[in-house]
Amino acid sequence: DELAQVLNQLRVGSAPRDGLTELHRSLESKGLPERLRAIRPLIRFLDEDSERYLEMASYLAQDELDVPARPEYAELSLRLGTLRSWLDRPETCLEKDSLDRFVSEFDLFLEGYQSAYTADHQAKRAPASLCACSRIGGSAPFRMLDALCRSPLALPPAPFQRLKAGLETAARYQCTRLTPFALKSRPVCPCGHRLGEKPPVPPGTTLQEWLEEALREVVRELSSPARVRELERARGQLEECGETREAAAIEELSALTPGASDLSERISRMTSLPLPRALDRVAQLQRAVDRDLKPLTDQLLGKILTRKKILQIVHEWIGTEVDEQTAIRVAPPKQPLTGGSTTGLDPGRWPAVAGLAAERGPGPAFALCLLSRWALAHEIPPAAAARVTGVVPPEQDVYEELGPAGAALIAELESGELQEIVDRFATDEIQARLFDLIAGGAGPAQIVRRLELEPLFVEIARRLAVLALTALSASGPGDEPRPAGEVAPTGDRPAPPAVRAEVARFRDLVRAATALWTRLGALESRKGKVPTTHGGWEERFQRFAGVPLELSRLLVRAEDLGVESELAATGLEARCRALFDREAREFEPVYRALVPTIWEQGAGPCWMHRVVPGRIARLRRELAPPSVRLVMVDAMRWDFYRLIERELTASRDARMRKLEESSVWSLAPTVSSVNVPALLSGTPPSPDQVLVEWQDDEHDRSGEAMPCEAPGLEFLKLGQLDEAVHSSTQPLAHLYDSVAPTVLARLASVVAGAKVGTLVVLVADHGFAENPAFRPHGQARRWRHGGLDPFEVLVPLAVFQKL
Repeated sequence: DELAQVLNQLRVGSAPRDGLTELHRSLESKGLPERLRAIRPLIRFLDEDSERYLEMASYLAQDELDVPARPEYAELSLRLGTLRSWLDRPETCLEKDSLDRFVSEFDLFLEGYQSAYTADHQAKRAPASLCACSRIGGSAPFRMLDALCRSPLALPPAPFQRLKAGLETAARYQCTRLTPFALKSRPVCPCGHRLGEKPPVPPGTTLQEWLEEALREVVRELSSPARVRELERARGQLEECGETREAAAIEELSALTPGASDLSERISRMTSLPLPRALDRVAQLQRAVDRDLKPLTDQLLGKILTRKKILQIVHEWIGTEVDEQTAIRVAPPKQPLTGGSTTGLDPGRWPAVAGLAAERGPGPAFALCLLSRWALAHEIPPAAAARVTGVVPPEQDVYEELGPAGAALIAELESGELQEIVDRFATDEIQARLFDLIAGGAGPAQIVRRLELEPLFVEIARRLAVLALTALSASGPGDEPRPAGEVAPTGDRPAPPAVRAEVARFRDLVRAATALWTRLGALESRKGKVPTTHGGWEERFQRFAGVPLELSRLLVRAEDLGVESELAATGLEARCRALFDREAREFEPVYRALVPTIWEQGAGPCWMHRVVPGRIARLRRELAPPSVRLVMVDAMRWDFYRLIERELTASRDARMRKLEESSVWSLAPTVSSVNVPALLSGTPPSPDQVLVEWQDDEHDRSGEAMPCEAPGLEFLKLGQLDEAVHSSTQPLAHLYDSVAPTVLARLASVVAGAKVGTLVVLVADHGFAENPAFRPHGQARRWRHGGLDPFEVLVPLAVFQKL
């Protein structure tokens, strides 16, 4: 307070050097420099690596942090209340045990909160509290004041440039996951010490007192004698060089001292509350800082890339006015503009500018030139690049068209790190606009929006970015170059059909991968809920019966597009196979327990020897069909049945109507020699024939057709799928695609020769599963049956009628 009173009476910018020396001596006589040096370590929490506790505290202190008011979330709500109560205690961040316990409880809360909102987040809903998370830690006035007081001010714009970059980063913050990653990466408390170290807080000092003193110290240091001398020296150097504008900026910086004193008083009042309540006031503090310091900083920035400068440069590139927020979003500064330099745009952000420029006025010329330079960076011939972009070949002078700012950007882009540019291109928030420019359709935009929500597939997006540009640049001679300056609108110049088809394939791949990832989350959440009844297992099996075929088709697509390694890195296939293994392990003991019901009437699962004959008899009584044809597709699983069922019902020539469908259980071992006789005779095998251990199915073969004793019933066995299972090592998708046409042709012939009203009963004797011992170049078979896997036991039974 004493120092502030002195500074209020002193105009630093016009004070003589002797007066400043005397002031410094008076401060030394009061011991203030030693006190400043002692307090200096306490300000470490202002550094960029000290956000963890502030983020946790600000996250929990938000009023809009919503927990569902449902009984199942009562524990989550209680934990949130406990954590907020701990924030009122200074020891929470000053004592190691308390801090460790707080961090542990906070992690548990985040985990529960994430589970509660997984469905909402996958539905593109992120709670407002999550969007606001980390803004206080990322753009609080602590960083602003820290940037001002730490800079040597040899180059005055440096601290403000750093400040502006931090504020713009916070302004662009968007929540893409439920939990901010920063909360788990930097274990530092507001005191600045690492977890486990002794807090550098003087004994007997409360957290509120320490925080108030630390913030006061920041603003006091703005007016220290050393800082004043630096300002005077910098101003003198600039005046000697004729830089009057920069010298005037230094003069205005000197006038900041009285404002700093007033700001200190406001900080003192705001930090007199307990920390969690003070966090609610931090936003007010930030607004106060912006209101009082922003007018000064806007004047002090000089040639730095201020908001006004951003607007000016973007206006020069695009040729039309843009709003301030759009300009800041697409053009964050990279370095100060000094020495007459016109550069200042981060080259990693040029795709965003290109996407924006493509929408406004003559901007496409500049945007397409950037794409041309990108093509050259990937060693695409200049002629091809010029043919695609519609601008003059790059070896000619195009810099006059772009203007000095664009020319400097191009020069900087050519010397940049390509991988960094690729990375930023793959994840840019305005990537959708550039993709629309490339592909001329809405498909790529949908991909980008999906990828923004699913960071798992960012590698696929990166590959798509490179491939799409390469394909576009290498397009055929149908695209004639346009004269310089004449560029067709993006809507009049769509991408070649091959490029659009390639983009659509990526779109379908990402859409299918995302859908499967979502389904896996729902299936994995059922851990511990193992059904013990046949009905429960039939219902559960239907939830994942189609997953193997979905996964196989996804892997085939990824291989065709050359992104199989990127898809493998997501862990999607590993999660699917872990799910299959878990289901098989949990199903086997249930099946063993139900085996005795094979010989008990009216009990247990829908054993095929009991269900199929009874179903046929009932349909005969109710419908009186002219005939019944029983078609058994050997080794038909539910996913294969769904594949051919769509074709049967969709074909106009077949004229089939599905009456009913259900699951039936195969007998163990799941081989034809056990199940076909039981199916046709309606009697179970003897107990010594039912084995609950896996049996080799290599030599299991039964006849193509077996007559049935029941009059009016024709039986046909189709063995094409079983033969492929015994011999093929192809992926499931290829196996089905090779067999399905043959099976459908046989079924079509069966239906074609039947009378109207004939019933066609479609059933399988068993299914099959993938051999876990299979290796691509090994001796083991890929597909087999004879075990107790649910894909072998639970098979479809469907009844169709010819119309």
